Amino acid sequence: MRASGGVLSMLFLVASLGRSEALPLLRVAGERSPAPAIENNTADYIRSCAIDSLSISASAKIALKRAHDRAVRQFAQSMLNDPDASKRSFAALLDSDAFSMTLPQSIDREHAAVITQLGSAPDGDFDANYMQQQMLLNETALRLNATYAKTGRDDPLRRYAMAALPSIRQRLVLAERLFHKLHPRLASAR
Repeated sequence: MRASGGVLSMLFLVASLGRSEALPLLRVAGERSPAPAIENNTADYIRSCAIDSLSISASAKIALKRAHDRAVRQFAQSMLNDPDASKRSFAALLDSDAFSMTLPQSIDREHAAVITQLGSAPDGDFDANYMQQQMLLNETALRLNATYAKTGRDDPLRRYAMAALPSIRQRLVLAERLFHKLHPRLASAR
């Protein structure tokens, strides 16, 4: 879900890969940002979940149009299906527990820049770039939900975060496998 403090820094390869080995879309070297500082801030958690869901959907729509690999297109389709179901259950949870917060209807500037980068990725690099982006987004989602499940203030949201972990782990494993298949040299250095 959302990497507060820099979605863009999250989408760069770890420094150990170096600039010359990074995929063209993600050339800037840098370390991944630490776990988001969400802790028990419910409003940040809710906002992050909503924005991440919108970002995942936007990038999946691009992948459905541009991906060459059949498995990547299937992954993108599953990302469209899963977040929609998750978004509906999340919205229902927020309504039923009377959280006084309106969910964002669009992505923030950081996520928009990442989506724009993905949309302009060269055709030959698109599939690997998309899968790399999905790996990093799912790693961040895992940290966000695990943190909130442990330290969140609101029990219904803590249960939601805990219940989300298995499917996020499953998406992360699949994204890593697909990325490794598409770009074995970079994936083995990860």
